[in-house]
Amino acid sequence: MNEADAHLLIVDDDERIRTLLQKFLMRHGFLVTSARDAAHARRILSGLDFDLIVLEDVAEAAPLCDLTEAPALWLVAAGETREGEVLSKPFEPPALIDKINQMLDRRPPPESAAPKVLRMGPFTYDIETGVLNRGEARVRLTATEVKLMRALAARPNAPITRSELVLEGG
Repeated sequence: MNEADAHLLIVDDDERIRTLLQKFLMRHGFLVTSARDAAHARRILSGLDFDLIVLEDVAEAAPLCDLTEAPALWLVAAGETREGEVLSKPFEPPALIDKINQMLDRRPPPESAAPKVLRMGPFTYDIETGVLNRGEARVRLTATEVKLMRALAARPNAPITRSELVLEGG
């Protein structure tokens, strides 16, 4: 995942640290929302999705992990342990960026937002069923045409070279 696409939630009751973290992470290309406590974070999580949550290690914060599928990075005191990903305080700012990027890289890629039906003038192509229609009439396709349509539908609005098509048709 590109870090510029990642939306992080910072939960820390210390306003100074929260503000420093938010500014630092934003300078490194992250979209950052912050919460002053677990109750505030719950309200934010009810309306927004996040790619990662950075939490100060306080008891009230643990239930937040059940409200989202986003992984959590716990900022813990030196020598403390916690189940899951942790970064011990004090830490160097580059270590925080490295840890966040490692966690984001391990996330599965988001499901494609590709359309289920491609529209091309009077034609519609249903990607899931492989059916091509012109208006209401179904267009019969040869096996080669079906492979070609699947290759084109896999990358709508993107050029495909002849060699890529040959490899697709395998």
